[in-house]
Amino acid sequence: MTTAIAWHADLPRCPLPTESSEQLGENHVEFNPDLGPPMRRARSTIAYDRVRLAFMMTWTQTQIFRDFYRNTLLHGTMAFVLQADPFTRESAEYNFASPPEFQRVSSNAFRVIFDALRRPV
Repeated sequence: MTTAIAWHADLPRCPLPTESSEQLGENHVEFNPDLGPPMRRARSTIAYDRVRLAFMMTWTQTQIFRDFYRNTLLHGTMAFVLQADPFTRESAEYNFASPPEFQRVSSNAFRVIFDALRRPV
């Protein structure tokens, strides 16, 4: 098991609360027995929640983020730790579920949005 990498210190710590969302992870399996109604059971003891995180960044911060994503997190394949989860308000471990999207807001402001899977603590 690999250790999650700390979120880069020069990047914003808190996602934009009005542009972030959360979907609780599905963690069941259903099957049809020979007799009787379909049955459900838990798939595992851990279910990853899907979250959409959005950050406002300067141009310089987007360059730091690109390097962090590509080189430190190996194109998003490594897990990272964010200290301020917008939903639980606790430290959480994440894996990228989609590549980041960059939206230019002004000449020096960008909205960076990505989907991630949050591991429950």
